[in-house]
Amino acid sequence: MALAQGCPCLKYLWVQDCPVSLEGVKALARRPGLHVEVVREIEMQGMTVPWQMIAYASATSPRKDRPDHIDAVDASYDVPVISKEMPHSDNVAKRSSVSNSDGNSPDYEG
Repeated sequence: MALAQGCPCLKYLWVQDCPVSLEGVKALARRPGLHVEVVREIEMQGMTVPWQMIAYASATSPRKDRPDHIDAVDASYDVPVISKEMPHSDNVAKRSSVSNSDGNSPDYEG
């Protein structure tokens, strides 16, 4: 949310598979001249391709040639921006357990 409000010269932003809030994504989409798209997480050739958010400045209207798994974000957008592979505040109540490479399971705040 701070990025959406505090960076007046933002021209391009790409975010992949990290915790962001839906309200933050919608706040970016409210900026004049900034188009925001969410590429939903998909399965491709047996692998999970994580979700992505792309925001870009443009003087033209949002593109109309988006594939089915890409959404244009506006004030009514309500699809959670989450990854099935990663704990996130939109889909984890309070705490999640994730294994480290050493086999330990530290707790992460969701």
